[in-house]
Amino acid sequence: MTKRILGIYREACFSNRAVDADQAILDRALDHIAQIAPDVEILRVHPDQEKFTIQHQEVDLVLSMAQSENALLFLEKLEVGGIKVMNSTHSIRNCYRVVLSKLLTQKTDLSPRSCVVENSDDIKRCQKILTNGAWIKRGDFHALEDGDVQFCDSCDKLETIVADFKKRGVNTLILQEHVEGQIYKFYGVSDRYFSLRYMGHTTKDRYNLETKENTLQVDPLTLESIAFECTGMMDLSFFGGDFIITEEGRPYLVDVNDWPSFRTCRDEAALHMAWHTLSFLQ
Repeated sequence: MTKRILGIYREACFSNRAVDADQAILDRALDHIAQIAPDVEILRVHPDQEKFTIQHQEVDLVLSMAQSENALLFLEKLEVGGIKVMNSTHSIRNCYRVVLSKLLTQKTDLSPRSCVVENSDDIKRCQKILTNGAWIKRGDFHALEDGDVQFCDSCDKLETIVADFKKRGVNTLILQEHVEGQIYKFYGVSDRYFSLRYMGHTTKDRYNLETKENTLQVDPLTLESIAFECTGMMDLSFFGGDFIITEEGRPYLVDVNDWPSFRTCRDEAALHMAWHTLSFLQ
């Protein structure tokens, strides 16, 4: 019997600055699967453009970048029926900011100090974290627009930012301590592939890192081990994230994403995704 794989693209509203890149990595992974296993039937669906149908339920495995509640509810039904979904709905929800912050804080001492902000009392409680500045982020999804991650260095500014989020309907926020250092972006596929790249030195503008010579002695295997341990705990098959290494050499895991765009290693990562996916169809 022919095996069928369903590929689900990410909704545009969840792809801040990365709509084309997000589509490209799933396309590449599915293309590799088609080349390696031409007998496998591949279905593709764009949640923004079409609804899930009975045809989409009659599959053996799902590769999904989708994050909307409608898509997750659809995928949960497939999982209950025994269909493998990557990333799993559980792992996607693990990457919601509040949940992610709690997981990293509970399981490792490598996460910067953080707190949940919902009201004025929380703002007062977070004063210590603001000493060296902090990043305030929406507490549910990763950034849907540029204003969903902002630098903050005072309670007054924090109150203004919180009020702005609430006007947009975002009532739960995460305040994460700012860490100075060199930032490394990583991408991974299960426990079989890992890519690490030095990006520059942190600034107070998330889109403009300071270009500096990489002078720190960083052990890639140590960072790989930390990343695999944390993403394994979160049940992520395809993932990315950011480390910041301080001048003292201490690593901080500041972010983990479920299935990012793999911009710097797309073809290589997509091939590993294909082989990893096919291993579940044998």
